[in-house]
Amino acid sequence: MEKVVVIVDAVHGRDQLAGEPLARAQVEAADELILSKPLLAKYGDLARLAATIRVLNPTAVISAAEHGTPVSLTLGSALPFPLPVVAAMAEPIRPYRIEVGKDGGWIALSTWLSALLQSRGDDVVRVKGIVRAPAGLLLLQSVRRMVQPPEILPERDAWLSGPAPEEGMIVLIGRNLDGELLERSWRRFGA
Repeated sequence: MEKVVVIVDAVHGRDQLAGEPLARAQVEAADELILSKPLLAKYGDLARLAATIRVLNPTAVISAAEHGTPVSLTLGSALPFPLPVVAAMAEPIRPYRIEVGKDGGWIALSTWLSALLQSRGDDVVRVKGIVRAPAGLLLLQSVRRMVQPPEILPERDAWLSGPAPEEGMIVLIGRNLDGELLERSWRRFGA
């Protein structure tokens, strides 16, 4: 039997459920809900988030995982977060590809990306990309303003099967962003 599994970010879940119609619809439709990053969330907030998703979906199985490894949680009882009515006509979430180059402009890119996330972090849902830095190829990932430490990847000749990842490209996923403005901003900053 097929089931719908939804990952709920334990750190950002409250805000996503408060303002994102798609997040609520996904939680309501799930058969199983997995709280990700539970060790980064405050205990009281985690218990309240679990109570909130229980209100939205009383029949789903709720569990937790940290870096893909199941985590045992004893949440006890907590009051759910109050959730406002969200407008169903929110601006859609879209991907934006930005070519940042393969020349290793790591300092410019990290500064530009930090400024973007500081100023527009509520609109940027995810960032992913592979870029060149002095340490080698780096995998960049973020969720909202929370940037994961870059992961050093093997060089291209070490990719034995399948295509090597696309280097020098980042993808921003978000809403209320202008792709042309993002491109112009990066070109000015990275020049």
